[in-house]
Amino acid sequence: PNEPTPTVPGYSTDVPNVTPEDPTKDTPVVYTQNKYGLTEKFVDEDGNELSPSVTKGTEYKTGDSYDVTSDAKVVTGYVLVNTTDTTGTFDESDKTAVFTYKKVGKIIPVDENNTPIPGADTPTYENDPDDPTK
Repeated sequence: PNEPTPTVPGYSTDVPNVTPEDPTKDTPVVYTQNKYGLTEKFVDEDGNELSPSVTKGTEYKTGDSYDVTSDAKVVTGYVLVNTTDTTGTFDESDKTAVFTYKKVGKIIPVDENNTPIPGADTPTYENDPDDPTK
């Protein structure tokens, strides 16, 4: 009585224990394959969200591979400086691909002593509309 069901990597069952009606016969136990999700985050170097997260799916199974490197976005005023977990293979957990951006610089007019000139415009560099890294 109350024989524990085995753990099967990548699968789960709603039947934690089995009490066989006839101990001379096998008892089938239904398992379903676990499914995992993939989320993309677009953040600055401090982890602040720059663009809403995107759910890429919730039907991935253990062993499925993914590559979302090309999903990098152009974020106005920022350039892409790092990616984390944008490629890989699902194990037994959800995955989060992180695209990390850094604020672009600006032109600072200075005098001959390298002191910023008061009231001078300080225009920010513009992004390349086709390349998130420039």
